[in-house]
Amino acid sequence: MKKIIAAAVATAFVAPAFAADITVSGVGEAIIIDSAGVTSTQIDQNVTIAASTEMANGMTIATDINIGADASTETGIFNEGGNSVTISGAFGKVDIGDTSGAVDAIDDTTETAKELGQGTDGDDATILWTLPSLAEGLTVMVSMNTDESTVDATTSGLGAAAGAAVKYSASGLTIGYASNQYDTNIEEQIYNVSYSMSGIKVGLETLKNTAADGTEDKQKAYGLSYTSGDLMIGAESQEIVGSDGATDNEYTIYTLQYSLGGGVTAYIETSDDAKTGNSEQTAAGIEFKF
Repeated sequence: MKKIIAAAVATAFVAPAFAADITVSGVGEAIIIDSAGVTSTQIDQNVTIAASTEMANGMTIATDINIGADASTETGIFNEGGNSVTISGAFGKVDIGDTSGAVDAIDDTTETAKELGQGTDGDDATILWTLPSLAEGLTVMVSMNTDESTVDATTSGLGAAAGAAVKYSASGLTIGYASNQYDTNIEEQIYNVSYSMSGIKVGLETLKNTAADGTEDKQKAYGLSYTSGDLMIGAESQEIVGSDGATDNEYTIYTLQYSLGGGVTAYIETSDDAKTGNSEQTAAGIEFKF
């Protein structure tokens, strides 16, 4: 009996023949932020556990689990979002779970800052299908949201949605367009273009949001960065125009980042909203990616 029990225990610790390839990556970040003279300390942490395996039919299936702790909103470990299951094959790649919507998949081409950047706010989706390559440099994606979803609280109450994105890249130039529409008549639409050459990158982006009642607001963003060796200098500008045509926010952000090697980056950033009083912010941080 003892031999049988010992054999059973040993078998439990033997990796099965179908064991997946597993990787662990993450980031830890310490930040000191000054907001109009009031200072605070923030610790951000995120760990991603990813696993994938190739099936006998040649398809690949993968999953990722994202957990983290953000001192600005949480005191302990929580679901960082982005958890999904991905199936890849001759049909392209299908990501199911908390994934990017069509607009979200191509946005943020102008964001340069690590902590104070504004970016644009494309919604997540339940399914994102990246089609097989139709031509060199061309990427086509289709997304959808089911009627209800428990994977992303920000979109679960908006209803079903369908979206599509097209992105083309050649010789440092990337042009993108995407649209995402809910059955509640809510719609988001984005246009962007970026160009990279000799360490310089410039980007322009416009995101239009249409509410269920037909009113619209726009986010217009511009970004510029220069990288030389371990040093990166960046600037962003974003304005948010409300449905009445007035500019509600007008952000200007600057960032200075320096790579210390080994996945460690130190940075300092500033941000100001010309339309909001006492909105000046300065952030200094050190980030370790592994």
